[in-house]
Amino acid sequence: MDKLNSLITSFISEAKAAPKLFQDLSKVEEYISETYLNRSFIELIQNADDAEATKFGIHKIDHGFVVCNNGRPFTTNDIEALCRSGASNKKRGGDTIGFRGIGFKSVVKLAESIALWSGDYKLIFDKEKTKSLLQLSNAPVIRVPHVFIDEDIFGDSIKELIQLHGYTTIFYFINPDYEVLNNEINGFDSSCLLFLNHIIGLNFEVGNLIKVIDLTRKSISTSSSYVKIYENTRLISSWYLHNSLKNIVAFKSFDNEIIAADGSEAVIHSFTPTIEFTGAFIKINGDFSTDPSRKSINLDNESRNALNKCVDILCEIFVDVISEKITYKGFFRPF
Repeated sequence: MDKLNSLITSFISEAKAAPKLFQDLSKVEEYISETYLNRSFIELIQNADDAEATKFGIHKIDHGFVVCNNGRPFTTNDIEALCRSGASNKKRGGDTIGFRGIGFKSVVKLAESIALWSGDYKLIFDKEKTKSLLQLSNAPVIRVPHVFIDEDIFGDSIKELIQLHGYTTIFYFINPDYEVLNNEINGFDSSCLLFLNHIIGLNFEVGNLIKVIDLTRKSISTSSSYVKIYENTRLISSWYLHNSLKNIVAFKSFDNEIIAADGSEAVIHSFTPTIEFTGAFIKINGDFSTDPSRKSINLDNESRNALNKCVDILCEIFVDVISEKITYKGFFRPF
């Protein structure tokens, strides 16, 4: 707690030293959240995966909803990275997906008051609390954390979820914008989980919507696997994945035959999905450079390298299919 209090004091000092710059951060935060519109949950899932979570959940409770995972609890360094922009301690090309340190700012469209409970830490990000503390007309939501002293807003319903699901990190969105929440939920595509490293289970309990998503992976060879995605125990999609390190080509299948993926599914992934069409009705994944919202591909050297590696995988499969080394029914349908 001494480290956290010291961190909070430093944020307050920075804000008082440059109040105009601090207020400008709120505008930057709003811009970031707008670019991430309808993709906040994907960002939170990515962060949970980087914390080695296997389970992720969204649950509606009194006065709001919670977003939870069972990954590694937050440290003081994690909290500092959460508050700052571009201060992530994650490195590109490592075992994590995110590395820019700005993605969490995307959630401010969901609510202006967000409580965090992770490990020993209980704190809250609150726009009005920060404005009042610093006597400013505007302030970013995600910058100055406030520690709980006497009040405990994490009630019995949240504690029951922790006990039931084993969650270790909980974000509580208080008095949220339910229209934004519903749009995020309704637009969620479970195939965005295909290329994550750890998460294999999601629980959505929002109003009348109850959705449990599970992934199962079966290894076919050292470079290929078969993934099934279930919603409420019903199989909704199956995929053949061919990989070389982190570069993957994925074919959708049905009844043991390859089929064309839906147009909305046939996108390039930089571990999480972009909105860029692959050029065929398949998925490809690699360490592509993207814009900050991870929606669009920047075709720099890293992206060209990732694309070439995916093309190499694809060419090897073509040769194996044409030479009848392997048999894939319906292989040419996506093309």
